[in-house]
Amino acid sequence: MLSGLLSGLLFANDLLVVENNFEKCITKSDKDACGFVENYLKSGCEAGSWSKCFLYADMIGRAIGVERDYVGAYELFKAGCEANASESCYELSVQYLDGKGVPADFSKSGEALVKACDLGSKRACDVLQFVQ
Repeated sequence: MLSGLLSGLLFANDLLVVENNFEKCITKSDKDACGFVENYLKSGCEAGSWSKCFLYADMIGRAIGVERDYVGAYELFKAGCEANASESCYELSVQYLDGKGVPADFSKSGEALVKACDLGSKRACDVLQFVQ
C-alpha cells in the first residue's frame, strides 16, 4: 500500500513538473522549459501517444519555443489522421490548404476535413457547415 501511495505521489509530482514547464514555455518562451516540453511530447509520441504526437506536431509546426518544422508537423498530423485521430485530420487539412510542409492540394484538404468531421471534430464540422 505504501508503494502505491508513493507511486501516486511521484506521478502527481511528475505532472506538476510537466505543467510548470508547459506554463513557462507558453507564457514566457522559456528556452529550457520549451526544451523539456519538446522532449516530453516527442518521447510520448514515439511511445505511441497520439495526443502527444498532436501537441508535438503543433509545437513544431507553429515554432512554439522550438525551430519550425512544417514537414515534421505534416508527417505527424498525417500519421495521426491515418490512425483516426480527428484533430490530426483537421490540422492535416489545414496544411494541405496552406501548402505548409506539403504542396497545396485542395482535394486532399477536403478529404482530410471530411474525415475529421466524420471522426467527431467540431472544428471540421463547423468549417464544412460554413462552406456548404
